[in-house]
Amino acid sequence: MASIIPSEPNLQSGLANEDSRAERRHRKILRTWIASCVVFLVIAPLVSILLGLHLHARDFQYIPDENISPPFNGRTVLMEVVLVNADPLVGVMTMDWTVVGEEKSDCSATNLGQCSDINIYFDK
Repeated sequence: MASIIPSEPNLQSGLANEDSRAERRHRKILRTWIASCVVFLVIAPLVSILLGLHLHARDFQYIPDENISPPFNGRTVLMEVVLVNADPLVGVMTMDWTVVGEEKSDCSATNLGQCSDINIYFDK
């Protein structure tokens, strides 16, 4: 009976073949990770920008409905308010107020007798 003893070159070529397969597998995994990272680096800012454009805060505008309330013909004070700080836990807001102008009033720096107090309320 003849026994087959693996020859040294066949054994080495088998090991080399396994090493090359492992190396190819390693390269494939590495390429997959690099591709995943590149896709994430492209998609994450794109999604953030699109969400920011779609869900951004808008300026407050009050446009009264003419059918519900009649037009107001009294004194009107125009203001600009900038929110400086807000603490929702305490329920405190710090705002910077600027009076921009006034309409339908005789109040002025030279006629202070015509000026009246203004009450401003905020609702939670």
